Amino acid sequence: MKKPLIALFILLSLNSYATDIEKEVKSTVKNVTVFLSGAQVTRTGNTSISKGRSILLFNNISPNIDKQSIQVVITNGIKVLAVSNRLNYFSEVMKTGKTLELEKEQQGLLDLIQQQKNMLEVYTEEESMLKSNKSIGGQQQGVKIEELKAAANYFRQRLTNINDLKFSAQQKIKTFQIALNKIAGQLRELNNQTPKPTSEIIVKISSERTVSAKVKLSYLVKNASWYPSYDIRVKNINSPVNITYKANVSQNSGEDWTQVQLTLSTADPSQGSATPSISPWYLGFNNRVLYQRNEYSRHSGIIKGRVLDSSDGSPLPGVNVIIKGTTVGTATDIDGYYSIPLTNNAQTLIFSFIGMASQEVPIGSNNEMDVSLNMDDKQLSEIVVTAMGVSRSSAPIGYPSRVHKKETKKIIAASPVMKQIDMEYKVTLPYTIKSNGKNQAVDMVAYDVPAKYQYFCIPKLDKDAFLTARITDWESYNFLEGEASLFFEEKYIGKTVLDTRSVNDTLEISLGRDKNIIVTREKIKDFSSKKLLGSNKKVMVAYEISVRNKKDEPIDITIKDQFPISNTKEITIEKLDYSGAKLNKEDGTLLWNLQVMSSKTTKKRLKYSVKYPKHRDLVID
Repeated sequence: MKKPLIALFILLSLNSYATDIEKEVKSTVKNVTVFLSGAQVTRTGNTSISKGRSILLFNNISPNIDKQSIQVVITNGIKVLAVSNRLNYFSEVMKTGKTLELEKEQQGLLDLIQQQKNMLEVYTEEESMLKSNKSIGGQQQGVKIEELKAAANYFRQRLTNINDLKFSAQQKIKTFQIALNKIAGQLRELNNQTPKPTSEIIVKISSERTVSAKVKLSYLVKNASWYPSYDIRVKNINSPVNITYKANVSQNSGEDWTQVQLTLSTADPSQGSATPSISPWYLGFNNRVLYQRNEYSRHSGIIKGRVLDSSDGSPLPGVNVIIKGTTVGTATDIDGYYSIPLTNNAQTLIFSFIGMASQEVPIGSNNEMDVSLNMDDKQLSEIVVTAMGVSRSSAPIGYPSRVHKKETKKIIAASPVMKQIDMEYKVTLPYTIKSNGKNQAVDMVAYDVPAKYQYFCIPKLDKDAFLTARITDWESYNFLEGEASLFFEEKYIGKTVLDTRSVNDTLEISLGRDKNIIVTREKIKDFSSKKLLGSNKKVMVAYEISVRNKKDEPIDITIKDQFPISNTKEITIEKLDYSGAKLNKEDGTLLWNLQVMSSKTTKKRLKYSVKYPKHRDLVID
């Protein structure tokens, strides 16, 4: 008898919940913590709760939530019994009249384009027929002059007419295609704004009395992210470096965040949290070891290109371009163009756009990369782009450099808070982030950072002198790697990457070329010669490096050059003169740390000899 009684009890319990009326709770989004991938949304609301068990219903929730992340907190001792989530397809809005009108116009243009293509085929066939049947008369019978003239005039007039008709049809197709591209862009915009099915969160509760309570609901949405970017401004070499830290926030969660309190976190919940483990490594003769080889240095690479819609060739504005494995990113402009400086060892760019399938494209040797994106049923919003002169070093490259020694001034737009495993920035002003996948720039923190200013040049490779700002103790600012716009003396000088993944203690930023410093590297013919010594040949090589300062103030500059290094006993290299430069014996590099006064010129020499077998060919310089 026990089993039937238990079954009856369960059935009565289920029926009691089935008869419970779902009470809708109005809630608004108050706080959002945006991660590098994903966001935690916090809603709040007030409701009255009856004694006993009841069900609270929260609607108009994002359909893209992580069900396991839902958290509910209710005041006044209310006990939460269960939490569940479901989609509400009845909230889906039908297409607007504007959308239907544009789609009808789009189909009409497609029909007109097809008609013109059909006419082009007819004209081409007629042209082919005329050309293949232009012979008149037979092989045994001649043709009268009048008949020949009449035939020639006919062919000339008809072929001219056909070419005019073909040209007219092609022009019409181009005109229709331009209009079609505009309609396609407008439809994308409207479709992105069209509300999608929402979800609902059902909370079963129990209360010992009838009370009013505050409810806080939080959950993780997947289609949200941010990546950093920077404005780096230098007024002059007597001023600190001003670095404005910005966040580019986007989301396509299905719900707008209106005037919410934003917190930007460097955490990434999409990454696994399990610690890695290592397996035994068995070494055998058949093992193969693969080495990854960079085809060329990407330290100074900048990739440019355009992103198009594969369906009609129209440009896609607002496409996110991210360097895979980093937080360095950018977005395409209104014409679909983008430009992104590369970090060291950048291998892949990720292109993503709302409504399109994201693409991962390997970076090749070409500095231009055009991409076409395909439509995707899923509404994706994933965020997905080392410039010249950004490098890190553990030791100074020169002395004595011009140093700005003022204390760091921090201008707060967001309050940085160091957590146990990540960094958070609480933005002081409320922001509205629409659910449209578009990036919105959010200023976080601006710093006036002390820096050492120094010029740097490698005349063997590039005769121009580059002004650099060297920042020590940069780790204390908690920067992530990101794209940076450079401004010097109130002029925009280009883009770079603030690559902060180095463990070294000095960050060096190039501020561009200074044409007022003239550097030359010329071969000294009087000291360069070739001699035969028995079975060997000895070559003497000498260069003079000249640095002229045309500025109104002295400068500190580091000049870098090198001696060749022998990789065989048959080649002997003798270092004859390097004018007091600092020599690295391992790689043969030379560093001159110079101070050049205004309107003065400083010269240094580099001299060496190479001895090798005379029957061998060797490129010396």
